[in-house]
Amino acid sequence: MPRRIGRIEGIAEGIVDRLHRRIVGEQPQPDEPSDIPQNANGGPYRTVSPDELAQLERERLGRFTVHNATNPFREALLESGIPGIEQNPIANEHKEMTWDLMQVRQDNQQMYRAMNLEAWAGNIGTADFGRLTPEKRKTIEQEIAAGSIPIFMPDKTTQLNTTVEQFKKAFKPIWIKESQERDVNDAFLEWNHFVGLINDKAAELVEAVPDRPYIAMMNPSQKPDPRTCNKTVDDQKTEFAAINRERAASKLSQAHITNPHEYGALQTIQSQLIKKKFPTGSQPTTLRPIDSNTWTRFINLPVSVGDVPNACFVPGFSQAGFDGDDAGHPDPKRGFRLSVRVEL
Repeated sequence: MPRRIGRIEGIAEGIVDRLHRRIVGEQPQPDEPSDIPQNANGGPYRTVSPDELAQLERERLGRFTVHNATNPFREALLESGIPGIEQNPIANEHKEMTWDLMQVRQDNQQMYRAMNLEAWAGNIGTADFGRLTPEKRKTIEQEIAAGSIPIFMPDKTTQLNTTVEQFKKAFKPIWIKESQERDVNDAFLEWNHFVGLINDKAAELVEAVPDRPYIAMMNPSQKPDPRTCNKTVDDQKTEFAAINRERAASKLSQAHITNPHEYGALQTIQSQLIKKKFPTGSQPTTLRPIDSNTWTRFINLPVSVGDVPNACFVPGFSQAGFDGDDAGHPDPKRGFRLSVRVEL
């Protein structure tokens, strides 16, 4: 006998849970009603198909609320120059963070299309929320609690098919200086070694990237974690291994070195999210893209003539930069970033 309910928007989460348990064959709880109660507003009953129930379940699985999470936007908000921002709850060090992954995916698709990355937008559209197992949900919750944000990324083939020209045109973060939003030029990407890696579709570019679309959980800090800085690339690789040993001991999912594709998405999308966080009617004086005076190294990519690929934002030329630096030089402004990948 079909289950009947009133207006979908009026369903409480507990009712959705009961519907799901019945569809998958679980027994009702002892104190659970034998049927779904009538809509309190007397709305008309209608039959809900298994496809609709599956969609409700996907929507439920895609919602995350984490209490007392590290605020990923605090650093950029505090340097915005908005009067009184220090007392505004949106800039609290810790706060409740809510993410609706279906909305995040929709927003990311719109952003990628605006960046002329249509293949990226199409690929993340195939992400299957039915793959969000309890283990994957736990990983996402843990990373949100630690201050990471979710960004939908395309699979490894789609990333490898991204051209040098797309890199230059797509990754243009928002930059506000002296209360004015500045024009941002095409990204700098001229080093022959970096260009060759992209043109040759080097496997290292997508090391450990899933064969399906995925969520990259990344921390949008203005600079790399100080722990990863002031080290040679060899020492940074040692540090990276130590970080993953510590994560394993704490029962956290393995992290990976953020790759150039993830970095470009993070730098661009982070600035867009910050702009949306500014209070209505406020006049920010500053919005600096990440790495405006630091560099993120891609320590898993091949070194060429002693130089390792890196990325940053170059205020003097108003552009993102993909270049290289001396892998043997420990620099307090040069570190690496982490990406925790959740395949969907």
